[in-house]
Amino acid sequence: MNPPYIISASRRTDIPAFYNEWFINRIRAGFLKVIHPYSRKELTISLKPKDVICIVFWTKNFKPMFKYLNELEEKNYFYLVHYTITGLGREFEPRVPEVEEAIETFIRLSERIGSERIFWRFDPIIITNRIGEQETIKRFEAILKELKCYTRRVYFSFVQMYARVKRRIKHYEKSTGDKVLEPNLELKLKISHRLKKLAHRYKISLFACCEPELVGFGIEQAHCIDAGLISKLTGKTFSAPLSPSRKFCGCYYSLDIGAYDTCPHLCWYCYANSHPKIVQKRFAQHSPKSEFLLKY
Repeated sequence: MNPPYIISASRRTDIPAFYNEWFINRIRAGFLKVIHPYSRKELTISLKPKDVICIVFWTKNFKPMFKYLNELEEKNYFYLVHYTITGLGREFEPRVPEVEEAIETFIRLSERIGSERIFWRFDPIIITNRIGEQETIKRFEAILKELKCYTRRVYFSFVQMYARVKRRIKHYEKSTGDKVLEPNLELKLKISHRLKKLAHRYKISLFACCEPELVGFGIEQAHCIDAGLISKLTGKTFSAPLSPSRKFCGCYYSLDIGAYDTCPHLCWYCYANSHPKIVQKRFAQHSPKSEFLLKY
């Protein structure tokens, strides 16, 4: 697709947390290169302001990115942020900031860019022998109370048990003695509607990501890359077709500039990493001066 386009930064790794220096170097250069993860085709992507409608950041730790925001804004880049805070703890998220720190960073960013441009992701929801319905609702409500004035949207989904996720979950189960469960539709609906009541209490919209069976009765279909919202916020009209990244995804077309197996958060439920040793090896190979986040 020809520019202007939306840049996704990134579903595949946490660029604000770990690759922020590389990202700003590529902004200054006006382009970057990426290898498509499936076709292996090498792509050159323009990052000139006239070619970028919006940058959509995905992160669990935006704090390292703050030092570059003045430069992004002075160059007239418009950006949105999907900010994941689950409260699942170190057992599931070994290197993610503690909830209190994440909330503090979220609020700081919201106060800078506005509550309409930062979205909270309570994603994924994981049900285990230790973490049941009540504990899930308790964590959601505790975080919601802190963020209620700082975002207008909450996105959620239940963990998708892809093959690589199942392999990684076994490590969690072995180290903790806990058992990850696959909730049935009845339990998912019960939890979802409890989340909806809490979110709507604070006039916050709730979006179900890639789970159409949960949509309705006040829960909306997620378009995490939302061309309509971007057009509304920027005042710019542009063409972007629906382009799902996985089954039932409602996202519009974007160019993802990340790479798989590169996120040092090492969350056990992550679909973008296969094994910690591979991530550590690839992270060590990264150069902030490279045209690629990682060339492999």
